[in-house]
Amino acid sequence: MMYKAFLFDVDKTLTDSHKQVSPRTKAAIISATRSGLLVGVCTGRCLATIGGMLELVFSERDLHVVAGGGQILKNDGEMVFEKLIDDVIVRRIIELSEKYECRILIQKGREMYGNAKARAHRSVYFLSGQKESPVRDLSELSDKSVPLVTISQVNADFTTALGKLPVEHKVLANYDGKQYTDVTAQGVTKVFGLNKWCALQGIEKEEIVGFGDSSNDAEFLLAVGHSVAVGNATDDIKAIADEMTQDCDHDGVAKWIEKNI
Repeated sequence: MMYKAFLFDVDKTLTDSHKQVSPRTKAAIISATRSGLLVGVCTGRCLATIGGMLELVFSERDLHVVAGGGQILKNDGEMVFEKLIDDVIVRRIIELSEKYECRILIQKGREMYGNAKARAHRSVYFLSGQKESPVRDLSELSDKSVPLVTISQVNADFTTALGKLPVEHKVLANYDGKQYTDVTAQGVTKVFGLNKWCALQGIEKEEIVGFGDSSNDAEFLLAVGHSVAVGNATDDIKAIADEMTQDCDHDGVAKWIEKNI
């Protein structure tokens, strides 16, 4: 195989529809590592909602692109690289979310912070089997410089106001069709994080196989050398992917790895 690394989106790519990583998928990733391939995740999730899964599936040496490209870290949470949204800008985003009655969630380290709406929906953020820590009130977060801010229940007025700030933001949709917005520091995208990951690993993007399922993965999948869409992927991802595998509930990622290494 000409490729040197595998990078995986998490939700409904690496995990199934029950937010679990199957034993077969875990075994396939271990097999890839033993074959000398680099592996990791490339996700919009942050350490607070992904840490337990990383330690369960990956080895200590693996590096992961998280927070939409804003951080690169190890399984244990050790930060290798990060680019944060400035404290002043985050405070302005919080003000806008209050004005337009949005739900806002901020993760810092292994802690989660949110407004009342976010605290009422804390269970939706975690992977299955992960210890669900409480979502703390935003007022408890003194230093608000963070890699990622997630806002849901967004509207057009909020999006317009957010567009005037020096940040990157994407209006995305969940599988149920409800919109949310991920905000990162100016210039930070999954491809930004991917480039940093490659520099740290000493490889080129063209030497990576990327796996994904949703619109949030598009730029990442277009940047790598070979892209694989799981069978449950959205139509736009299926259209750009180099190859298809089975869906996340039928070990699509594992079956592709088993076939190709």
